[in-house]
Amino acid sequence: MSEPPLGLILAGGLARRMGGGDKARITIGGRTILDRVIATMKPQCSALIINANGDPARFADTRLPVVADSVPDFAGPLAGILAGLDWAAAHGGHWVVLTGCRKGAVPRALLHEGPASVRGPPSPATCARGHAARRGSSCLRAASHGGSV
Repeated sequence: MSEPPLGLILAGGLARRMGGGDKARITIGGRTILDRVIATMKPQCSALIINANGDPARFADTRLPVVADSVPDFAGPLAGILAGLDWAAAHGGHWVVLTGCRKGAVPRALLHEGPASVRGPPSPATCARGHAARRGSSCLRAASHGGSV
């Protein structure tokens, strides 16, 4: 892989088991989960985007683009991944590294491990395997999918 990937932060969960709200804004040790994820991903990615539904202004302090699901009714994380892949394809991205805001721990070697674990010829959607994937982060090839993902 020649160019760094786009970083997609899935921050659109409804946090039903936690009584609702933004999991990404939960503070742990004086920093929000979102701040921790951004700090880890930023040096490894060409750019970052946040996937979340609702009012994007709640993420204005991050100065990151906020991309909403194109699938209605809070369809879940796959709808967020689709929105991120669509955004990447529209902006010339070829790789997307993604993680959620569930735990605030993103492997620091995400950039090196994710794409390196991809084997075989290019395809519209490719997932990485390895330590990063086990930690809840993934690397996807964001080729133009033409709505067929």
